[in-house]
Amino acid sequence: MSDSLNIDVAIVGGGIAGLWLLSHLRAHGYGALLIEGRRLGQGQTIASQGLIYGSSSYTLAGAGAGAGAGAGAGAGAGAGAEIDRTADKLTEIWRRCLTGSGEVDLSGVRQLSQLQYLWMPKPRSSWLNRLIHPFKRKPAIAIPTGIDCPALLSQLGVDGAVYQLDEPVLDVASLLQVFAERQREAIVLNRGSLVLSSDGAIALLAPERNPVTIRPRWCVFTAGVENAALVWAPVKIRTVHMIIVRGKHLPDNVYAHCLSDGATPRLTITSHRAADGSVIWYLGGQLAEEGKRRRVSQHLREARRELTRLLPKADLKDAQFTTLRIRRVEGPRTEGKHPDKPGVSQNGKVIAAWPGSLTMVPMLAEAVVQRLERNGLRPAAVSLEPLADWPRPEVASYPWDNEQLVWQ
Repeated sequence: MSDSLNIDVAIVGGGIAGLWLLSHLRAHGYGALLIEGRRLGQGQTIASQGLIYGSSSYTLAGAGAGAGAGAGAGAGAGAGAEIDRTADKLTEIWRRCLTGSGEVDLSGVRQLSQLQYLWMPKPRSSWLNRLIHPFKRKPAIAIPTGIDCPALLSQLGVDGAVYQLDEPVLDVASLLQVFAERQREAIVLNRGSLVLSSDGAIALLAPERNPVTIRPRWCVFTAGVENAALVWAPVKIRTVHMIIVRGKHLPDNVYAHCLSDGATPRLTITSHRAADGSVIWYLGGQLAEEGKRRRVSQHLREARRELTRLLPKADLKDAQFTTLRIRRVEGPRTEGKHPDKPGVSQNGKVIAAWPGSLTMVPMLAEAVVQRLERNGLRPAAVSLEPLADWPRPEVASYPWDNEQLVWQ
């Protein structure tokens, strides 16, 4: 016969969305428990680039997509301004939390960089000329003032307008580790198939242990692509094909976006250190979006060509390349664009939730709590002592530390 534990909220899925929600709920007095079946962050979270976007990123990255809209571009100005305000608010929430002064204490998280760069290759594309000089009218959006090309980018051969964004880049593994340590008592490992019974109960399983029946008043699924198994949740799976570069001569402090004529940067580069100390460049953006249609060999060739075109002075002669396909969950209306809000869907007392981006995670947590409160849930005192010796999940490793990767 299994033991039983009554709680307010069970969170299924230990990525960044579930971990932030757990911390948020517990800070508000809710008896919440997070259940993970593998490693914390495994899948979409650990494979992210760790970028936090503010309004400048949205303004510059979205400029190309709106430039050709003509008179219609102004129609969405109010919505665009609202997105900018939301992005800046979320960025400020992240900053406060990273300094330990926010609701979620992330003061131990390692920041890879305090800023990001964007550049527009010469010659300036026609969309930017139309944007700045649309029949000598006022620009559709405010373009931030450019800066002199930093030495780092100049040494790589960047030639064009450069913009500096005071927006951080996070070490995602460090972020996960901080949550794992600070919320340890409320995070458990489940070794069996997680099944939600008709009465909402969950059987928590582990080898050589009696099962424990978790009886939550509400259940929230933050399980990434596995949320797609909830047939009532309006989620869509999108695949991107990332490039990972490992090299002796790669600088370890490149966090930059090359802008394109669309809403997605042509190329996004973040720098990391592998477990063996080697420098990693992680490449996303349009390159990764279009790569989902390419075979690995084709994608690797295109990645080399794109780096050579955009960073002609980068020393790639000893560099090794590999690829990583990532399945991302998003709402049906966000594909190909920056998501403007997280997704929350409800069926009875079960909620499916997905943030859309790392930046939006605090907004998702707030949206879920508001949904719970509107449905009458109030915090109740819960002791998690019966699970004190239950196994805890480990934090996922970065994909470039996977020994099964094939480097070319």
